[in-house]
Amino acid sequence: MNLFLLLLVFSILVTFSIASFSAAPWVPVHTRDIGRILKLAAIAPGEIFVELGSGDGRTLAAAAHAGARAIGFEISLLPYLISRVRFLFLSSKIRPRIFYKSFWSADLSQADVVYLFLMPKVGEKLVKKLRAELRPGARVITYVWPLTGWTPEKTDVIQNQLALHLHVVPTHSESLQVPPVS
Repeated sequence: MNLFLLLLVFSILVTFSIASFSAAPWVPVHTRDIGRILKLAAIAPGEIFVELGSGDGRTLAAAAHAGARAIGFEISLLPYLISRVRFLFLSSKIRPRIFYKSFWSADLSQADVVYLFLMPKVGEKLVKKLRAELRPGARVITYVWPLTGWTPEKTDVIQNQLALHLHVVPTHSESLQVPPVS
């Protein structure tokens, strides 16, 4: 039993470290901001909501309650397990799906909305992935920091609360526009 407990603690610490270095440490989103995230996302019933680094699953569960098909990716063992337990208590009709894997290897092409709370250090690499995989019109919601080199369509700022940023994947013609020569 002691060996099992030691291995579990070691696994949790290792996965926390891996998550911290690859994208962000687990820092739960403020509960009061989950509604703001969903409002900014403007989820339509049946849309696919993907959370990169889904933590304890609270945002995924809220997106599922809002009518989305919610999918999360988490590589830190403890938040992943918390999510799995949380989802056991939800109706199977609205139960989100969570994968214990890195979002870097996930296919995001079907996502209508992507939500993330990651460190700015992953910005450039992440923007390349999002622009390569997401369809035009897909929405990307970021918590705290906007995406590197991508101007948000809208920023939700409320006094004494963290900012939310809405990015929209441009259409092919928008991304190829060339400024006029003067």
